[in-house]
Amino acid sequence: MKIALVAHNAKKSEILVLAQHYQDVLAQEELFSTEGTGKQIHEELNLNVETFKGGPEGGDVEIANKILNDDLDVLIFFVDGMSTHPHEYDIQMLIRIATSHNTIIATNYPTASVILDSLKRHRVA
Repeated sequence: MKIALVAHNAKKSEILVLAQHYQDVLAQEELFSTEGTGKQIHEELNLNVETFKGGPEGGDVEIANKILNDDLDVLIFFVDGMSTHPHEYDIQMLIRIATSHNTIIATNYPTASVILDSLKRHRVA
């Protein structure tokens, strides 16, 4: 599966914990991310991640394009809803496109865990 892992700065540690917990599952998948998140995942967990630009530089738009091209299965985007972001319109656009194209989407740890647990079970079967 093609999975995008994205996190706002305040949520990067949380997505790293998720990626570490599901490292065995994620290692079998094709991973994408915005620059900052992807770099941290690669450096700390040695997972191969294709990175796009940072979110404010257009990375969210690049991931949305993957969805529009039917080239992404899952979007895990840990959103910091308590902070303002200069690229808020890009964030909303990405979530809107993922939703309207029936892309599997998680915006928090519990939902991402359900998705990755399901993927793990189906890989074993």
